[in-house]
Amino acid sequence: MNHYRFYRKHELAFARNLLSKAKQSLKQILFISGSSGVGKTSFFDLFKKEYCDGCLVIKGGFQPLNQNHNIAY
Repeated sequence: MNHYRFYRKHELAFARNLLSKAKQSLKQILFISGSSGVGKTSFFDLFKKEYCDGCLVIKGGFQPLNQNHNIAY
């Protein structure tokens, strides 16, 4: 996982900045999106494990309804 942390240094810094603001009672939300297989779940799991002790973290997903409509949950 160390190589992953190196390649995602900018993204982790951005997410840590949002977390810092949230800990100051400033409402924050972070959406993680991307194509299949780019590491969204790995990024989420690493960030939650390393930085979110004592935080409420909500993980959702995306489900296509049909060709023209999608729903996030």
